Amino acid sequence: MLRLFGAFPAGWQGAGLLLLRTVVGVTAAFEGGALVQERSAAPLAWVVCVVLAGAGLAMVIGTFTPISSALVVILNGLQAVHSLGLPTSEFFENKPAIFFVVIMSITVMLLGPGAFSLDARMFGRREIVIPRPPPSDKP
Repeated sequence: MLRLFGAFPAGWQGAGLLLLRTVVGVTAAFEGGALVQERSAAPLAWVVCVVLAGAGLAMVIGTFTPISSALVVILNGLQAVHSLGLPTSEFFENKPAIFFVVIMSITVMLLGPGAFSLDARMFGRREIVIPRPPPSDKP
């Protein structure tokens, strides 16, 4: 699983990744939550919206970030190319907004989750402490 993540930068870089992850995740969850307003959606639309909302929430907390951002990219890309019959809010009716979410999701997918994420807690670098051998009494 460590191969999915390059590094877990901390400091200002980690804060920037946290901000980017939060903005993209909240946007994807908001887009997925648009299904709540539309009760007569097709079953495929329900599945897509639930997966999109789940992937958005996973990005916000920073768990399985490359996988969740890939899901956001795929589902938003499909929504931009094909009209899947998904209910959308007024914000996502234009293609540039979807395009920006896709580009920012690709950025999160390539950069990784950062130090302020659940991924960093689960899969981050570990310090291995090797104890010194006890001193021998032999001259």
